[in-house]
Amino acid sequence: MRVVATLVAPLGSRDWRAAECPRGLAQQAPRFGPFVALAHRRGAPPSGRAPARPAVRGTGGPHERTTGSGGVPGGRGRIGWARWSDSPPPERFARYVEHGAVEPALNDLAPVLHIEQYRGRVELTSGFRSCKLVLAAYKDGMPVDLPDPADELGANADTACTLRYGVQVVDLDHLPLGGGKKNHCRMRFVLRHPDGATSSLERDVPKSLIDLSQCSNMRFTERAATNDEVPLFWLKQGGTVPGPDVPTRDLVISKWAKDGAILIVSFRFNADDDPKDNASRKERKSSEGNWVVESLLRDPREKHEGEGKGLRLVIRGEKVVVEDPAEGKPIGGLIIKSDPTRTPRTLDAWSDETAFGKSIEDILKEPPVLGIYELDGDTLRVCWAPLEKRERPTEFASKPGSGHSLLVLKREKP
Repeated sequence: MRVVATLVAPLGSRDWRAAECPRGLAQQAPRFGPFVALAHRRGAPPSGRAPARPAVRGTGGPHERTTGSGGVPGGRGRIGWARWSDSPPPERFARYVEHGAVEPALNDLAPVLHIEQYRGRVELTSGFRSCKLVLAAYKDGMPVDLPDPADELGANADTACTLRYGVQVVDLDHLPLGGGKKNHCRMRFVLRHPDGATSSLERDVPKSLIDLSQCSNMRFTERAATNDEVPLFWLKQGGTVPGPDVPTRDLVISKWAKDGAILIVSFRFNADDDPKDNASRKERKSSEGNWVVESLLRDPREKHEGEGKGLRLVIRGEKVVVEDPAEGKPIGGLIIKSDPTRTPRTLDAWSDETAFGKSIEDILKEPPVLGIYELDGDTLRVCWAPLEKRERPTEFASKPGSGHSLLVLKREKP
C-alpha cells in the first residue's frame, strides 16, 4: 500500500475529504492554498518508508494545476492524507478533455461580427484508425434531425496523442458568408492532427432547431468518454443550465434537454470498424419517423378488441414517443436498443422515465422487455414477450399461452 501526502479541495468539495495529518505538514497548507488535487501518483511503491511528498494535480491533465473549489481563484485548500491501492484504476481512452471559450483580444472583431470562438484538446491513451465529428441535437427532450450529423475528419494515429481543435460559430443574419442562408448559424470546426496537418468541417444549423449564437457553452470531462466516443462540449439555448461541466452525455440528455434546445459535439473513433454499430445506425436512420398502429395481436387469452388501433409512434434515434392523435399529446415513451445483425433482428425496450427525473443510465440497468422486429419498406412488425417471462420470441406470432404480443405499424405519409 502506498500512502502519499496530497493537497485536497476545501471542505464541502465533492472531490476529496481531507483526513488528519501531522501538524508540521499541515502548516505548509498556505503554500498550496489555490490548488486542488484530484489524482493519484503512479508507479511502484518505494522500498522502505520515504518521506511523503505533496502531490498537486488539477481537474484535468495529469500535471495541471487548477484553481480552488468551483474554479474560483484563491480557494483555500489544505493538506490531507490520500490512501491508494496497489493497483491503479484502468486508464481511460481519453485521459484528458479540455474545452473553453476564447477571450477576444482588444483588436478582435469577432464580437462585433457576432462570432463565438471555442477551442480545446483531447489527450488519448492509444491510437485510432479514423475520427468523425458527430453533432446531436435535442429540443424539449426529443432528438431532432440535423443535416449531415456525422462526417469524417481524416485523422489517425498509431500511438497515444493529443488532438487540438478550434470552433467558430457565426450568425449568418449578421455576417452573410458564402452560401449561407438567413435564420441559420454556421459552425466551423478545425482539427489539428497529431502529425501537424489540419482538417475542417462546416455545418449550417437552422435557428428553428437551435440558435447557436444565443447559447450557453458547457464542456464535458474525460469521465464522459467511452472507448469509441469522446463528447467534447455542448451548447444550450433557453431553460436552465448546470455548472461548467457535467459527467456524462446521458445526463445532459435526460436532465438538461427537457426545457430548451441543446447541441452535443463529439469525436467518434474507429466508427467503421464495427459492422454491428454501422448496421444499427443505418437501421435506426431508416426506421425514424412517424408510424401508426395498424393492428395489435395479443395472446388470445388476454386479447382486447381494437387495442392500440390508431396510436402514433414517433421514432427518433433510440427513443420512441407514443401519441394519441385524439388527445394530441404524448401518453408514453420507450428507450430501445436494436441489433440488426441477428436473425431475427432483436429489440430491447425500457419504459422512458426520464420525465420523472430518472437518468438513462439508471433506466438501462433494469431488465428490458425482449423482442424481435422486421422492417420491410413502410411496414414495421414487432413481437415481444412480457417482462416477467425473460424470454425473447423466435417468431412473429401471438399463440395462446405464450403471452407474446405482435404489433404491426405502417409508416405515416407526410
